[in-house]
Amino acid sequence: MATNGQTNVDIQGMLAALPNFETALGDISTAYNGMSEQAQILEGNWTGDAAQSFIPALNQWLENCNVVKQQLQVVYEKLEANTGHYEQVHSETVDAATAVRQAMAAGLPGM
Repeated sequence: MATNGQTNVDIQGMLAALPNFETALGDISTAYNGMSEQAQILEGNWTGDAAQSFIPALNQWLENCNVVKQQLQVVYEKLEANTGHYEQVHSETVDAATAVRQAMAAGLPGM
């Protein structure tokens, strides 16, 4: 949720996003692999002016697609790692707050 230029996401939101990133990564990998195979077939069998224009453009597209795929992998890995880290910190914070609350409820010794 964006407010004043800030984005706030809770752990549940991060957990919910992980499968979407994983699916997108799988989809882009499938598309890249399929297009790469087609490019190899075209390069081996297609000649002429159209081929000389199209094949380099397709190879450039494949390079760009691979960059997108790599960056999506980085985003996924960081989201996965940070989600685990936030879960751990949240759990530790709740445990510490509970311990403080229980200690305060017991009152000060000798009073």
